[in-house]
Amino acid sequence: MWHDRRSSRIGAEPISERTRAGVKAAQSRSVKFGREKKLNAQQRNHVRKLISQEERPGDIATLFKVSRATVYRALAS
Repeated sequence: MWHDRRSSRIGAEPISERTRAGVKAAQSRSVKFGREKKLNAQQRNHVRKLISQEERPGDIATLFKVSRATVYRALAS
């Protein structure tokens, strides 16, 4: 009843090979993969400074327009 579409695709293997080749070529050109960070290094340092001055993480998050979780991740890094 259920049909595995992957096995019925003609030419599926060359597509994945081209994808791998494209990724490898991009990596050789130093292309960065993934999502950009919400806070850059300078902002992360500023977050640490504000925390040391006993600012609340929620207030810091509002200041930088990020979530509290992002603030906590910045502190952990």
